[in-house]
Amino acid sequence: MGTKILIADDDLETLKLVGLILERQGFTIIAANNGRQAVAKAASERPALAIIDIMMPDLDGLDVTRRLRQDVDNAALPILLFTAKATAEERAAGYAAGADDYLVKPTHPRELVARVQALLARAVEPTDATPAGLVIGVFASRLPLLASWLALNTAAVVRERIAPVIVADAVPGAIGASALLGLSTRGGLGALLRRPVPEITREEVQAELYEDATGLLALGSANSPREAELKAHTLQAEAVLSQLRHLAPLTVLDLGTDCDPNVARLAPRLDLALIVAEDRRAGAARAVGLIEALGELGLDSARAHLVYVLPPFEPVMDPAHELSLDLAALLAGSDPEPVVSRQPTSAAAHQLRNFVQPLLVRLGLADSAP
Repeated sequence: MGTKILIADDDLETLKLVGLILERQGFTIIAANNGRQAVAKAASERPALAIIDIMMPDLDGLDVTRRLRQDVDNAALPILLFTAKATAEERAAGYAAGADDYLVKPTHPRELVARVQALLARAVEPTDATPAGLVIGVFASRLPLLASWLALNTAAVVRERIAPVIVADAVPGAIGASALLGLSTRGGLGALLRRPVPEITREEVQAELYEDATGLLALGSANSPREAELKAHTLQAEAVLSQLRHLAPLTVLDLGTDCDPNVARLAPRLDLALIVAEDRRAGAARAVGLIEALGELGLDSARAHLVYVLPPFEPVMDPAHELSLDLAALLAGSDPEPVVSRQPTSAAAHQLRNFVQPLLVRLGLADSAP
C-alpha cells in the first residue's frame, strides 16, 4: 500500500481527477465528500497528507483545518488547501487556519504532484535539536538599494555580537546585498531555486554561502534577467529559508521593493519586517501600503516596522512601529564594505548600533540595555 493521502472535496469530478493523478504516482487515496467526513477519516485512517477544498457544505475547509490542528494525532498533518478561492485575503485566511500550502484550482497535474511531494518531503525531514533561527526581512518602498544597504549593515552589526549571521538576497535576478560586498555570484540563490525541493538540503544551502573577512555569511543572487523567472519558485524559496534558519541564529533577507510570488510566500514567515521609506510623503505612503499588503499575506502587523531615511516630521503609523535612521548620511561613500567594518568607531557605526539594538531586544536576542 502506498502513502495515504486524504482528499476532501464535495465535487465528485474533482475527487476522481485528483485521486487518479495521485494514484498514478503510487499514493493510496482516502476520499471524503464533506468536511465532517474528512475530519472522521483523518482520525480513523491516519493519512500522511490531506488535500482539502475550502467550499464544502456542513463544515468548510478552514474549519476542517482548524479541527485537525486541534487534534493531537493530526496536529502536524501536512495540509494543502486546494480551492478556487484566489485572493490574497483568502490565502491569508487559509494559512491562518493552519494550512501548510495553498493551491488554486485549476492547476496543472505536475504542480499538484510537486506540491504534494514537497509537503511529504518536509514532513519526513529528521528533527533537529538545534532551535531554528530568526529572520528579519528588509524592504524598501521605492529604491531597492536602500533595502540592500540596510540588510547588509544590520547583519554586520548583529555579527559583532552573534555568530554566525547570514545576509541573503531573496529576489533572483536583482542586485542585492551580496553585490555591496563585491560578491559576484554564479550559483547562490539561483542554483538553489532551480533544484527540486527535496534536494534543497542544509548541506547544499551551506555550500552556496560566501564568508567575508569579518565572518559574515552571504547568500548571493546573480544579476541576470534570466534569473527573474525564478521569482515564482515559491516552494523552493520557502525550503531555502527553512534551511537558512538552521544555519544561523539570525538571517537578514534583502527583499527588495515588490511582493513577487517568492516574497509573498516568505512574508508570513518573517519574525520582523523593516520597510524603508525614502521620504515622508510619497515614500512613506507607499511603505504603509506595502505594510498593508504584507498584512494581507499573513504578516502580523506587530512584526512590521516603518523605517524613515530621516526622522519623521509627522507620524503615519503607531509610533511604536516607527523607527528612524539617517540613511542619507550613512550612504555617503562608495566603499561597499559595511560601515561597522570600514569605520567601526565612526558616528555612522554608532548610529547603526543604536538602530539595531532595539530590534535585537524585540527578537529576544539582547537585553534592553546595550
